[in-house]
Amino acid sequence: MNSTEGLHGDLGIINPEDIVLAISNSGESDEILAIMPAIKNIGAYIIAMTGNINSRLAKASDLYINTHVEEEGCPINLAPMSSTTNALVMGDALAGCLMKLRNFSPQNFAMYHPGGSLGRKLLTRVGNLMKTGEALALCKTNTSMEDIVILMSEKKLGVVCVMNDENNVLVGIITEGDIRRALRHKEEFFKLKAKDIMTTNYTKVDKEEMATQALSIMEDRPHQINVLPVFDKEKFVGVIRIHDLLKVR
Repeated sequence: MNSTEGLHGDLGIINPEDIVLAISNSGESDEILAIMPAIKNIGAYIIAMTGNINSRLAKASDLYINTHVEEEGCPINLAPMSSTTNALVMGDALAGCLMKLRNFSPQNFAMYHPGGSLGRKLLTRVGNLMKTGEALALCKTNTSMEDIVILMSEKKLGVVCVMNDENNVLVGIITEGDIRRALRHKEEFFKLKAKDIMTTNYTKVDKEEMATQALSIMEDRPHQINVLPVFDKEKFVGVIRIHDLLKVR
């Protein structure tokens, strides 16, 4: 709150349970001193941040923080330079202490800071980026290699998901790497079925997982994974590509 505006109605934002941090290097700023009685009448606790512990502001406050500096950075020692920097440092130190006392987490930070790259990193979940429905390349266990190659090419996800013939449950995945390995069979390649080359011990991720964590799962391993099946608890719901996750880095 701007102290001058406090004289014209802005004091209404202050409640009895609030703590007011009043910042004045001299501790004699008229516009701050003018609203001290009103703040006391409201019942709020007052902490002064001042470079003059004998000032009227320090004496009017319940507690003061000494921000005194020996001299300003100004060549003529008049313009507030060192004192403003010191007030900023003390304010940051106070904020850091409060964060620790309140166990303020990255998730709390994200709640109040949804914009920018920090917000994206802390708020974006796998479910926000995954491919679902018609975008997926799905096949059955007996699907031919020819159809698998066509699916892989059309959907451009780098993976074909193999579904159980009976209850439509994901039983395996086929990646571009699986197809390259299958090509070693040469003339037998097009005789193979999805069940012959699919990977059944695949790595998966839950749709509620943070996007940054999913990216770590894909990158922090001897051989990078480019795509992961996504589950909603035990149900397969989509796939996530590393290209999509890199957008929130």
